[in-house]
Amino acid sequence: QMIYVNGGVFASYNADLVLKRNGGPQDRIEIKDTHQIFYAQSSERFRIDTGGVDVTGAITATSGITTNYGVSFTNGNTNFLFYNNTGDNLFYLRDTTNGQMLQTWTTSSTTIHKPLYVTGTLAVTSQINLTNSGSATMVGLKGTNWGYSSSYKALQIGNTSGSYSIAFGYDP
Repeated sequence: QMIYVNGGVFASYNADLVLKRNGGPQDRIEIKDTHQIFYAQSSERFRIDTGGVDVTGAITATSGITTNYGVSFTNGNTNFLFYNNTGDNLFYLRDTTNGQMLQTWTTSSTTIHKPLYVTGTLAVTSQINLTNSGSATMVGLKGTNWGYSSSYKALQIGNTSGSYSIAFGYDP
């Protein structure tokens, strides 16, 4: 049987409203004064209340997901927040449990705020720069050619001018 509602509103005066499929409890929607719950196969899958929205299972978005501030990950021992601030052209990853910045991305660079461990190959194009305790930036390592021929490959350590350069090379 179908129920037709004049005016498009189906309401309950002062009691909870439950919509059931096939009269059983497996698939239903409960509308209560403090929350709404959606059940599928007798399991709560979606809840809306004054604290927000809780979803059990995967959320699939066919377009973008927009938030006001960031995305929190709170399912482990450490809570994380991906976010950016209004007017910024950068993106942060913060450990909110310990109050520490972990990583910052901009349109031109990435800053890692903790030690970086690499398992496998680290491929660097151009050079690795180092900044000393006096905030002077210098070449750390650079693959280059030294001498009178491009066949003379060298690993440059430090700058090529000043008092802090060393280079090792080989003659093929």
